Amino acid sequence: MSTFALILAGGRGNRFWPRSSPALPKQFLRLLGKESLLQATYQRARGMWADRDIYVVATAAYENLVRWQLPALPRENLFLEPAGRDTAAAVGYAFIHLGEARANDVAVVFPADHYVAAGASWAQTITVACHLAAAGHPVLVGIEPARPETSFGYILLGEPVASLAVPAYQVARFIEKPDAARASQLLRQGHCLWNSGMFIWRVNAALALLERCLPATMAAVTRTVQWQRQEGNRNDRSSLGEEIKKCYATIPAISLDYGVIEKAAGVIVVRGDFPWDDLGGWPALERLNPRDALGNVICGNALLQDTEGCLVDCAAGPAVIIGVKDTIIASHEGRLLVCTRDKLAQLKGLLNSPAFVAIQQRAAGDQQATLPEEAAIVLKPWGREIWWAVTEAYAAKILEVKAGQATSLHLHQQKQETFYGQSGQGYLILNDVRKRIEPGVVVTIPPQARHRLFALTDLRIIEVSTPHLDDVTRLEDDYGRQEVVN
Repeated sequence: MSTFALILAGGRGNRFWPRSSPALPKQFLRLLGKESLLQATYQRARGMWADRDIYVVATAAYENLVRWQLPALPRENLFLEPAGRDTAAAVGYAFIHLGEARANDVAVVFPADHYVAAGASWAQTITVACHLAAAGHPVLVGIEPARPETSFGYILLGEPVASLAVPAYQVARFIEKPDAARASQLLRQGHCLWNSGMFIWRVNAALALLERCLPATMAAVTRTVQWQRQEGNRNDRSSLGEEIKKCYATIPAISLDYGVIEKAAGVIVVRGDFPWDDLGGWPALERLNPRDALGNVICGNALLQDTEGCLVDCAAGPAVIIGVKDTIIASHEGRLLVCTRDKLAQLKGLLNSPAFVAIQQRAAGDQQATLPEEAAIVLKPWGREIWWAVTEAYAAKILEVKAGQATSLHLHQQKQETFYGQSGQGYLILNDVRKRIEPGVVVTIPPQARHRLFALTDLRIIEVSTPHLDDVTRLEDDYGRQEVVN
């Protein structure tokens, strides 16, 4: 039996706003420890599979983020959708790309943004699930409910599947995100599991189910893959022309659970006896981080007084909070959320509202208005430079590099620069050494040093340099500009 892992890494993570954003969703954030959720998921997969047997599917906009965070992932193992159309399309897209080479293999599909304590129990659960899937069954991993959770799906258990190292059951019924009364009833009755979002099945069986349950979706996905193969490079974002984007945009956003698994026969669930959490939003951080004596969870630099039952996420800080109760307070790169816990369900809808779009546009306009009157804006193919000071002693400007873009690889004979990361995420190649660029990071670039900026999200950097304005020699450039600039 041959198996492989497929990691789903295309979500937008709205419920972790403002820490998460469409430019930098939660799967790329270090919410728990020193690794991002995607990196932790990949490392967990490496405990069972070699790099060649681990695949990632994400939207094309996140290509640079995935490659930056997973340097060991083979280039051909990243599948890039033209747009995010939920998990059913993502899995179909990856499986069609894999084609006949892995048609009889068992795929273990799991999200990039869940918390899982990897260990012997997790590995044993996945191994048993793979053996069941090899016989043709769609298999899920279920988790024993710990509370009457209303944001998870539940699986009602049918007859047990005997003679296995891990308990397994026929699936009797699915219940998707019950209300509080129903969730409490399920917890009292028992004989149910949370749906962990892990799917294990043979590729050819999965494709047959997808085509039967979602024929229009699979037709559009198949056309997409065929078009990309004709272009000759399935992972080159430049090959995703308007024709295929329009085709893919017609696909309804349907989850794998709702669109396929809940309609399938013979589904089996194995019981996972390991710590797990769906990091769907801010309450998950409260569950996974220690609380102070008054029930507060503090992430970052904050001083609390007469405050209880709050989650405070303020990495930049410092913040002072007085007299607040049962509230989420999160601040990130100029964005602020203050929301009582009982109103959190409204966040996702509000972020998609016309009113919020208008606020974002006003904020962008206000940022422009704060520039000095003497500032000069120079447009670049990768973004723009905003020059705000040039003296005999120094020059100062702001670099704004668009997500997915890069400056030329260049050097200066005499000029010395200092970069200060103001907002966004990216990295700097400095004499073949890769340095992360994010808010608060300071990097000095000496004369003669080869360097190049890459923006993973929209990146804003304050640059202060010696006043050698014409001292630039380009070594490589993506935009066809002259090799030497005077």
